[in-house]
Amino acid sequence: MKIVISKIIVRYFKNWPLLWRLVPVIQQKSRSYSGKNIPKIVRTRYGFKINVNLGDFIGRHIYLHGDYEDYVSRIFLKLLEPGNNVIDIGANIGYFSLLSSSIVGKTGQVFSFEASPAIYNRLKSNIQLNNVDNVYACSNAIGDEECNIKFFEANDTHLGLSSLRDLGLQDSKIIDVKMVTLNKIAPEFPFINLIKRRRCRNEELW
Repeated sequence: MKIVISKIIVRYFKNWPLLWRLVPVIQQKSRSYSGKNIPKIVRTRYGFKINVNLGDFIGRHIYLHGDYEDYVSRIFLKLLEPGNNVIDIGANIGYFSLLSSSIVGKTGQVFSFEASPAIYNRLKSNIQLNNVDNVYACSNAIGDEECNIKFFEANDTHLGLSSLRDLGLQDSKIIDVKMVTLNKIAPEFPFINLIKRRRCRNEELW
């Protein structure tokens, strides 16, 4: 019932943009989803679809607002154009990869890297959901050397906090992932117009 009510409210707000100011009123209610596994397919305000988990903060935000980190989304819209090529490092479930895909079109390409096996599966699922053939997903981490590295994968409802560094999260598990360098794989790519890298808390840029 809670999901049905939220769905009605979200649709109503999308038809009346000024009423998005009332989103904080239902945000508190939506926090009751936290920690639960509630999958939901959402059509973003940019047109592409994405399968989110309402038990996760990122998923709830996309569900309520129709976007994620809108200020970053606007940068993508400003910088990219049809035919461009993008590298998305730390692609998560694919929001920015799919946004890039929708902008660069069939003549452009998006190369998405996601080290977390669990998130990588969701990324591939969202690529298939949109039936796009210009996004290429890779399950490697990107760093400054070629090696296997410890990766701290958060639980299913906080997967976005998975990191190459130990963030001290409960229920996280340590797995080995392969790390590659951009210098090693760059010759395989066309000219790259934009590189996006997701930086986690307490994580240094390489």
